[in-house]
Amino acid sequence: MNINKIGFVDTETFGLNPDRHPIWEVAVIVNGEEHVWQVRHDDPVIANAEPVALDINKFHERYRPDLAVSPYESATRFAELTEGTHLCGAVISFDEERLRRMHVTNLGRPERYPWHYHLIDVEAMAVGYLHANGFHIPLPWNSNKISSLLDVPDVEEKHTALGDARWAKTMFEAMQ
Repeated sequence: MNINKIGFVDTETFGLNPDRHPIWEVAVIVNGEEHVWQVRHDDPVIANAEPVALDINKFHERYRPDLAVSPYESATRFAELTEGTHLCGAVISFDEERLRRMHVTNLGRPERYPWHYHLIDVEAMAVGYLHANGFHIPLPWNSNKISSLLDVPDVEEKHTALGDARWAKTMFEAMQ
């Protein structure tokens, strides 16, 4: 598989509801280059966040509004970086849904999105790979168990966009 046509992606959000909780951090690893940025939001958006989400992704420790880009700039940057690539990540549908919303809200409704519509969920791929190699992974899946069976070390920067994008890339590469 041509790894240069894959963008390893992760986002950090203000919660699980796509209607109320936008992206505040984006990472994409594409063509061997790592890109990460934070998205600037007004206080009412932040106030509407799920406290547990902010705790998990350490928002209050890591968010730098002075360095963050506008939602428009974030959508533009992501679109440019992922033109024609397959998005790959852990539960990539979660990230792609929010990235699509960011795109539509800031750049309009395109005939198609710049990235390829086939998404690669690295955990689902790993479960199939492991099953083909004699391992049965019961539901609900546990990402730590899956990665340990592939000899992929735990992520040092878990629940950061870049740390989780790196983890997805390492998981993908372990199956090649």
